[in-house]
Amino acid sequence: MTISLPPGAVRIDLEEGISVFRASTTVQSRIEELLAKQQSTQLSAEEEKELERLFEKYLAVILGTC
Repeated sequence: MTISLPPGAVRIDLEEGISVFRASTTVQSRIEELLAKQQSTQLSAEEEKELERLFEKYLAVILGTC
């Protein structure tokens, strides 16, 4: 499964000279949903991969490789 984030899903804003990492409401909600589910029960293999890939995409944006 390939997770691709749409343009604007993740961005870095500059606030008072500090870089602030932001996710769109949709992406943030999905991550929160998966993390909450992970706290109460085991994620399916597909959900685990989705969460891992979302974090990988975020890291790629932060490192400037996306």
